[in-house]
Amino acid sequence: MLQAGRLLGRSIVGSVPACSSVKVYSFPVSVPACHLSRSMTTQTQNLSKKPIQKGTKRRKPPKTIISAENNATFRDLKGKIIALRARELNILAGNLGTETAVIANPAHILNLKPTKKITVEQLLKNPQDDPENKSTNSSENISSPTIHKCPNCNKEFMKSRGLKTHSKRCKTKPIKSESCTENKVKEPPDLISSSDFAINQVDSTFKIHSVTSFSDIHTDQKPLESRVSPTKVQPSKIKQRQEFLHLPLIRAYLDLYISRGRVDEALEQFRQLRSQPTSREAVDNLEIYNMLIRGFARKYDFSKVQVLWKDLIKRNIEPDINSYISSMIAMSSSDMSRNVFKTVFRQVYSEFEEKGYTVDSALRLGRFQFDDRRMFLDTLRSLSGMEPAPFHDAPYSNPLLDTLPTASDFLESQIKNILKREDLGKLLTRQMETEEKRTLLIPSVVRDQFKVSKVERSFISDLEEEWRQRLTQTLSMRRKAKIKMAGKEMKNSINKYMFLFSVPIPVLVDILLASARHMIFNCETYSISASHFSSKLGNDVMNAFLFQNRVQNNQYFKTEFPKVYSRYLDWYTNPQGGELTHRAALQSACADFNLNEEHETWPEDVRFMVGRELRDIFIKELCITRDKKGEIVVKNKILVGNQLKPPTRPLHSNPAFFKLFRSRKEEKQIEETKPHPSLSKLYSNLKMADLEFSPMELPMVCPPLPWISTETGSFLYTSPGLVRISEKLVSDQNKKLQDLAPGMLSPVLDSLNQLSSVPWKVNKTVLDLAISVFVAQKDNSLLSILNLPLHPSNIPGPEVNNELQNVQRESYSLWCDCVYRLSIANHFKNDVLWFPHNMDFRGRVYPIPPYFNHMGSDLARSLLVFARGKSLGSNGLNWLKLHCINLTGLKKRESVEERLKFAEEILDLILDSANNPITGKRWFLDSDEPFQTFATCVEIRNALNHPEGVENYVCHLPIHQDGSCNGLQHYAAIGRDLLGAAAVNLVPAEKPQDVYSEIATIVERKRREDAEQGVEIAQLLDGFVKRKVVKQTVMTTVYGVTPYGASKQIARQLKDISEYPEDSVDAGSKYLSNKTFESLNELFTASQEIQDWLTECAKVISGECNLNVEWITPLGFPVVQPYTKCPNPRSTPFLNQKLIMNTVKKERLKVMTMKHRNGFPPNFIHSLDSTHMMLTSLFLWANGITFASVHDCFWTHACDVELMNRTCREQFVALHSQPILEDLSRSFVTNYLSTPFTLEEAAAELRFKQKFPGTISSVELEKKKREILFKNIPKKGSLDLNVVKNSVYFFN
Repeated sequence: MLQAGRLLGRSIVGSVPACSSVKVYSFPVSVPACHLSRSMTTQTQNLSKKPIQKGTKRRKPPKTIISAENNATFRDLKGKIIALRARELNILAGNLGTETAVIANPAHILNLKPTKKITVEQLLKNPQDDPENKSTNSSENISSPTIHKCPNCNKEFMKSRGLKTHSKRCKTKPIKSESCTENKVKEPPDLISSSDFAINQVDSTFKIHSVTSFSDIHTDQKPLESRVSPTKVQPSKIKQRQEFLHLPLIRAYLDLYISRGRVDEALEQFRQLRSQPTSREAVDNLEIYNMLIRGFARKYDFSKVQVLWKDLIKRNIEPDINSYISSMIAMSSSDMSRNVFKTVFRQVYSEFEEKGYTVDSALRLGRFQFDDRRMFLDTLRSLSGMEPAPFHDAPYSNPLLDTLPTASDFLESQIKNILKREDLGKLLTRQMETEEKRTLLIPSVVRDQFKVSKVERSFISDLEEEWRQRLTQTLSMRRKAKIKMAGKEMKNSINKYMFLFSVPIPVLVDILLASARHMIFNCETYSISASHFSSKLGNDVMNAFLFQNRVQNNQYFKTEFPKVYSRYLDWYTNPQGGELTHRAALQSACADFNLNEEHETWPEDVRFMVGRELRDIFIKELCITRDKKGEIVVKNKILVGNQLKPPTRPLHSNPAFFKLFRSRKEEKQIEETKPHPSLSKLYSNLKMADLEFSPMELPMVCPPLPWISTETGSFLYTSPGLVRISEKLVSDQNKKLQDLAPGMLSPVLDSLNQLSSVPWKVNKTVLDLAISVFVAQKDNSLLSILNLPLHPSNIPGPEVNNELQNVQRESYSLWCDCVYRLSIANHFKNDVLWFPHNMDFRGRVYPIPPYFNHMGSDLARSLLVFARGKSLGSNGLNWLKLHCINLTGLKKRESVEERLKFAEEILDLILDSANNPITGKRWFLDSDEPFQTFATCVEIRNALNHPEGVENYVCHLPIHQDGSCNGLQHYAAIGRDLLGAAAVNLVPAEKPQDVYSEIATIVERKRREDAEQGVEIAQLLDGFVKRKVVKQTVMTTVYGVTPYGASKQIARQLKDISEYPEDSVDAGSKYLSNKTFESLNELFTASQEIQDWLTECAKVISGECNLNVEWITPLGFPVVQPYTKCPNPRSTPFLNQKLIMNTVKKERLKVMTMKHRNGFPPNFIHSLDSTHMMLTSLFLWANGITFASVHDCFWTHACDVELMNRTCREQFVALHSQPILEDLSRSFVTNYLSTPFTLEEAAAELRFKQKFPGTISSVELEKKKREILFKNIPKKGSLDLNVVKNSVYFFN
């Protein structure tokens, strides 16, 4: 037996009754006589009770000892058990002395030799569990109420006479079919008797039947038809039905209690759920036991931990590393001077090591919340004198990183000459205060155009206060009524109001009022659907609960987190001589603090149900009072202009928000929610005067929290997750990431942290220009050139029609987006900013704040510069000039020398643009990127005017180096396509090659040949085949554009050519799209073969294997295409406060084969360009270079461009020197060669082999065909990758 099993009950599983009156510990035994006689008398009285027959008088307990006392073995065993109980009482009271002798093996105290062939379990089991003692019915000895069940209809009764009365009337016939026969399941005795814990049935209103998502299915659990059926089931369907219980729901439900310290109530709910066949299988799960054990361990209740452990062992559930961690946490408050605790700890730790666990693995793999980690380490230190080894970051194991510097001597502070260490402390406090708020108000840049008086603000505030009071009252009444009603519900149900009221009512009211304002502000362009609204509200409640648990109600976190983060900021300020990466620095700073907490998220059905309940309250309770003229009345006043006046009677009440139905796809009626028009009018000015944002929609004012896992990183208190995956799609990518070996994900995390750690500041010069032009809305031509949207009211139109309305609606959306971006930039214009990043499923990196970042349009990129500047040095000015000319697009096919020469020729125009952007010659407006060109002109002017010389000018402007059609570059490198490589600048050349012009030339040649053959459309297109016409199609072909999409792209270009006949646009676009694809195949032969092979593989994997396509990038990042969805993601019906889960079968999951086919080639290339960017980022960080990127566009300081260019080329060659296609082929053969069978397919295959032995079956034939496809890698060309290192225009 395992020694910890002996300690926590396993050695006495067969020796101790599973009742509350006996709790056994394997402690050294000393028998205080004072407990002996009392315990023996109590035991005697319990055993002597006999049932009372109906109609007889109650008898007093006999004074004689029952015959079992005459058994010597029984007496010996009983005395020793009582001694153990007495010893336990002393231990719990803290009165145990240290002088008592220690027993080497505590299990020896139960070394008995029964005189009869009867087990110790049979001697000591509860009377109600003993078949020979079924007549015993003592109220003092019953561990749980006796349930009387009708054998016909399974109805339950608390009293036997109720069953007798029912049996006479029950007309249900017993099921005779063998398939419906109830199998008897031997259940271990109840975990803890009802005498220990009062039964609380208040919180059971959530009916459980089965799983609601494919990820919840556990193949190691038995189907329900092999166990007791809770309801009457039709015999014909019993074999077709295979239900699985919703384990995530039960975990989330119990977590509501445990996370708030109500562990006893969680245990009672656990017992009630386990008493029902429908929920027993999900409850008898190691994860559930670990939650309960951890809950009692946090309360230092070692007694309950022991009993739970014993029950765990009885049910043949193997403890894991978290179980042992919990048992040691329970001892963290023990009196360390007592030898007994040291003995117990040694037994637990010995078994912990026998299982192969170590302290390091426990700290790395264990699940810790609150101060669990500290308590675990305290136990190790105090009871064993063991001090965990300090954190040491393991080196990378990826061959691509073998040459990465391993010393931190070249690392530089990101805030050098910007901020001091004490400044970061103040910024940390500011950021924490911001994240503790639900929303942040930011003044709008168009605030002056939407003036809101104090009277108007006060009127709206009073209206919202009325709503707040009404919502508070309704929620309070609802909470009392529903919880009271829940007490009458069945025992195996779960109360949904436990989820709804898991946060305080004021927080729920804040969520509803914030949703009301958001809906009113956006009602002109968007109506939220009922399902989306419910999901959003449910997510808000869950996030508020998680935030409350982690931050607001967690004093340890609030105290220790600032200390840990301050230690990280010490490293961030001066990284030299310390850890090499941000991740390692934060992990080293944590010490005993656990930052990587795992919290229970609520299942989607639960969130939807909670949100739907709130939405119903939202619709019913939010009302407005209007007078006879339709004006809103608040406090018996109406708002007229800026004055409050009496209303015109009579008054009447209206819903503030109402439902409407719109026809959507397939003519389905979709329910939506809209605000009352009177509210839209009232809030019309306020919505654009002050803008509301959540903290996660804004940049940070202190360095982001480095990513240390898939769930911990970015913002200080909350995290959106490492990978962006829609909940509506089915993907196991997160699980694959979490299952990676330690250190395998470190390169990806470190690259992400490097990008997130770059400090930025707003380019005030560009901001002032943009605001002045945008807010004025006077010069429409200037707005058009600068790509600034017009307000819909400024769009001229002859008459109101659908087309004009669509244009105005789109323009208003763009106008609002520009207002958000400029307002945020204006609000933070004097701050240093940071942008936390995360990734999509392909590994492509994006800033998390959506409205304002350095990715996006020309304006977005121009508004931000590096906060830390660097001197230009000897060649920095040339890079500034080159960058300026590159942005204009005027010299794309010219050499670097020609571009610099051109910059010198137009230097006067550059300076004029910087000095007089509006009133001057406006040369910068001729650029493809006018705002970025203007920013560069200003920087060139400032450098030339610097009093200490150009070389000493500190420049903050990022210089861009962009890949030349980067997707085709990767294709050409994979296939070693020499011709294609030359077209995309992988091969050195005197001048840059323009692939779009090359394709346009080939298309024109093909068109001319067809025109000579008399093709009418080819003749019509004479003179219209230009670079601009085919550019977008060439650019997007690597991203999976279809012939239909390509024809639409070309059609848009032909429409812009006024000379081309409008009635021939469709015919011309289809013709040119076909010729463009033919030209691409001609120029990129090897690339096209690779793309076709990838497409065919994806078709087989998703179509025949019915699985998602997945692969691993060369940097070790697992990618899974999430193109599988559930046809009815919310098929769960809701009945009042009960949730009845329907069965979701794997066959119902819909794998979208077309999306896999079209998406795999571009997604695979995207994963490679992301890998290239990450490799460049890691090597530049190790050399102290500031680096940022917009996918395949790399940014750095002007003085560091040459080093970045060299690193970029070296990492591209290193990446494509790996066997990329060979590794992909091997993974396909390993993962997709054999597909899982259904039972019917397996039976058919077996019958075929029996009938036709030696014949190849269709299944084997399909397997062979897949093997041939997967191994048939396209042949490669003769390109020497090393030439890329010398190609000037590879990235330029």
